Order: sequence, then C-alpha cells, then structure tokens
Amino acid sequence: MSNVSVPLTPELERELDRLVEEEVGSSRADVMRKGLKRLLRDEGFRRIREAEEDIRAGRLYTGDIDEIIKHLA
Repeated sequence: MSNVSVPLTPELERELDRLVEEEVGSSRADVMRKGLKRLLRDEGFRRIREAEEDIRAGRLYTGDIDEIIKHLA
C-alpha cells in the first residue's frame, strides 16, 4: 500500500477530524479511503447516467474502439 500526502485547509482538517470522531474506531486514513471510494462510485454512476442520456439521444457508436477514440479526441 502506498501513501499520499494531501495538504488540507484548516476547515477541511477540522471536518476530517469531526468525521473521525463520529465514527468509532476510525482513523483519518480510513475516512479518506472511504471518501475516495465514494467519489469513485459516484463517478461511475455519473458515467452510467451520461451513457443512458447518449442512448436516449441516439448518440451511439459502433465499430473498432480504437478508431472511435481517435475520432472523439
């Protein structure tokens, strides 16, 4: 497992500590990991919603994925 140093504003640091206190047995690292997992989950849901909107709007792509990416870039 690797470590990442993240500078926090005083307000974010206070909020982080508040979250740690509210969740018994939790640590700052636990709270940060949970936050990142939630962000990744939410991003996945956002992408699914965008794909659904594309389907409803008729924006469908078929063919070789590498060629499609070239045209979208």
